[in-house]
Amino acid sequence: GENNGIEKTYLSYTRLLINGADVRGDLIVFDPQQGTEMILNQDVSRDEMDCISRGCTLHPDLTWVGWLQKDNNKNSLWLAPIDTANRSVDIANKRLLSNDAFRFEFTQDMIIYTELKDPSALNGTSVKYEPLDGSADALEFALVNSSGGFSGTILGDLFIIIQTTLSTMSI
Repeated sequence: GENNGIEKTYLSYTRLLINGADVRGDLIVFDPQQGTEMILNQDVSRDEMDCISRGCTLHPDLTWVGWLQKDNNKNSLWLAPIDTANRSVDIANKRLLSNDAFRFEFTQDMIIYTELKDPSALNGTSVKYEPLDGSADALEFALVNSSGGFSGTILGDLFIIIQTTLSTMSI
């Protein structure tokens, strides 16, 4: 992350707290230089933001958080801004990106993800991307099979689509 143009290093992780039947996963950002930690989802229920089941991922500049929320046998992909002034997830402004996502990555200003488009098709997994701020609809980048996927760079200047067959792998 940055602080007045100065690069800072933070450690982010999920801390599991168990108190009898009550289980919660706190999304923590630790500042090793100051020895302080921030709990970004302090007052957010697990039903709203589940960081335990599939994990939560912070954007490298600490302005967005994405997570896969279990929904029956699927994973819903959610995205929410971080309220930097209050050091918390702005859960009131979260938005659903996909009802059946597998994985996701951030670039500087976009989120890239895979979702199940057609379970009966050979290449039924869609690779999509959209702006973090929701200023445009998601665009389908490619179709891959269940063994395929993607990789990207944080700057968003390079996307690698991985397509596989039984005997070959193309990048």
